[in-house]
Amino acid sequence: MTYFTITYFGKPPEKEGLMLTVHGKYIDELVKMESEASKETGLDGQWRICKREVKIIGCYGDEEIKRDCCL
Repeated sequence: MTYFTITYFGKPPEKEGLMLTVHGKYIDELVKMESEASKETGLDGQWRICKREVKIIGCYGDEEIKRDCCL
């Protein structure tokens, strides 16, 4: 799980000076990728994200710019 914070700033001129901060988390499902090199060396393969869920925990600031940032 990874947490994030994003800050959106209003577009000038109508929404200049407005700001919205969003807090959330990524919930990732990982899959191990085997390669020929990892089989030969016996080292572990690499991990990749096969599914990602984004959960918004909360947001604060100027709600009127919420539409502009697709929340």
